[in-house]
Amino acid sequence: MNPTVTMIARLIHRQTGTASHGEFRAPLNPVDALIRAHERFGAEHHVRVVYPEEHRWRIGWHEKLAAAMMTPEGR
Repeated sequence: MNPTVTMIARLIHRQTGTASHGEFRAPLNPVDALIRAHERFGAEHHVRVVYPEEHRWRIGWHEKLAAAMMTPEGR
């Protein structure tokens, strides 16, 4: 089972283009984190990237996130 941790999402406001960030809780899984970020912020923001708040969980995170964002043909 994946632990639930605090995540940070980098966001761009859909109307104004203003960059910001938001925090939310999600399992330590890139797919689940992306889904939760879009559920929480997707109505008003473009979600650019999500990553764990704690540095120890960030090791290898971007590679996992990139794999989660690929189409099935690209995996």
